[in-house]
Amino acid sequence: IGESSQILTGGILQATPHAVRGPQVTGVNRETLAVFMSVEHDEPMRVPDTMDPHAAGQTTHLPAGVPSLLSRWNNSMLFHEFTAQTHKAYYDLQHQ
Repeated sequence: IGESSQILTGGILQATPHAVRGPQVTGVNRETLAVFMSVEHDEPMRVPDTMDPHAAGQTTHLPAGVPSLLSRWNNSMLFHEFTAQTHKAYYDLQHQ
């Protein structure tokens, strides 16, 4: 589950960490066919009207070092703005 789903459901769905690790034994391969689905470039990234944006942006279950969702998103952003903020946050994290 990704962050877009978390936002658009008002936090009912929670984003989960993603990590790819290779097998720990020799002679075994890990094959992955990833399918990423995304909302439209100019889609408003708003929680449903009956939901609290602050509550929807909580990321208490993510590992340390992951930039918080609330530091990268606000309820008036479009998807491409949220994506740009997310890329910037991770870039800045790597170049501190």
